[in-house]
Amino acid sequence: MSVIAKLMEGTETDTGVLSSLDSNADDFNKFRKVDFTFKCESKDKANTVAGF
Repeated sequence: MSVIAKLMEGTETDTGVLSSLDSNADDFNKFRKVDFTFKCESKDKANTVAGF
């Protein structure tokens, strides 16, 4: 499975998390630090993911 496909696969889960936060009156105006780490097979794939 491609890295992009894996990212897209997680969007439903991400949406569920955001919906849950929203239903618990989370303040979406607060900035939060989020770190993303990806392991890619090549520099080309890493550049593709970085541009996603």
